Amino acid sequence: MDNYVGTAMTAILLTRPEPDASRLASLLRRDLRGVHVEVSPLQRIRFTGTTAEAGPDTRLIFTSRNGLRAWHDAGGPPLPCYCVGHDTWAMARDMGHQATSANGRAEDLLHLLLDTRPDAPLLHVHGTHHRGNIAARLCRAGLNARGVAMYDQRAIALTPAALTLLGGGTPVVVPLYSPRSAKLFRDAGIGDAPLFIGAISPSLEEEIQAIPAIMRLIADRPDSAGMLTCIKGLLAAARQLEAGRGGR
Repeated sequence: MDNYVGTAMTAILLTRPEPDASRLASLLRRDLRGVHVEVSPLQRIRFTGTTAEAGPDTRLIFTSRNGLRAWHDAGGPPLPCYCVGHDTWAMARDMGHQATSANGRAEDLLHLLLDTRPDAPLLHVHGTHHRGNIAARLCRAGLNARGVAMYDQRAIALTPAALTLLGGGTPVVVPLYSPRSAKLFRDAGIGDAPLFIGAISPSLEEEIQAIPAIMRLIADRPDSAGMLTCIKGLLAAARQLEAGRGGR
């Protein structure tokens, strides 16, 4: 891990759950120079051990990679599935699923299912905390859909290192990947550091507007590539701020 204390290095604070946080940190440390990357997840994913009956004709719905992980942790078979975006689709494919991607957000996935109207039972694998009521909305539209919570997202506190970072005077880029993580960050007791907030999609708009920030930016695409571009844009803006005040 970079040694931030005592430096004026622009920082990126990653608050998404593991293992995604550490994987993203490794990518950023490899590709970006002169930046400190701090990992401090605000949620811990715990698989509940819940199982769900699913026949061979069932079609799964995944709105996150954690749903995929939970499904396979519980011994679920690689049934055909619908995925919210490219990242989840790629993981599903690697796990043996015949996968279809909505290439967007949860609303895009909902519209895909309403447009194609699969003639099969649909099972949405989600977390304890979730938005969109996808299964209920599909049922109201006449489709055979249900949901099951197969993992929990337990809130955890920021690390002392993250709090020190947020209490300093150096700009901090904070990419946020879900409305819940944005809300938890907002409520975490943010310090005086100039914040540059990134959001994976407009679904976080309300939460990020409540976070005091120098700049807020929503990714053009709700996936890893879109967020990487967003992070780089925020980092460039943060470095401009530092250059304008002489790195003090």
